[in-house]
Amino acid sequence: MRRRQIGRSGLMAPKEDCCHSVVDALSDHLEGRVGFWDRLRLKFHLFRCPICMRYFRQFKKVYQSCDQMNCEDLPEDFDRIMSKVLGQWKGNKG
Repeated sequence: MRRRQIGRSGLMAPKEDCCHSVVDALSDHLEGRVGFWDRLRLKFHLFRCPICMRYFRQFKKVYQSCDQMNCEDLPEDFDRIMSKVLGQWKGNKG
């Protein structure tokens, strides 16, 4: 799987563009696929941006809940449905 890079420009201050970079990198961060400096920038941004921190906490709870689920309990077309839902959600956010 490809590693995402958190952009170095602007991650120090809470701005909409860097907030999108943070949101895009959260799953990689929780799975340990983010390098030391990117992880440090991510944590610093979360410290400075209460909106991203709230989103991170919610995302982490969902992520941990999903991690505890048994994949056999999911319907066969789960990936397809979730991709569609996330695509629609991203379309509404942009």
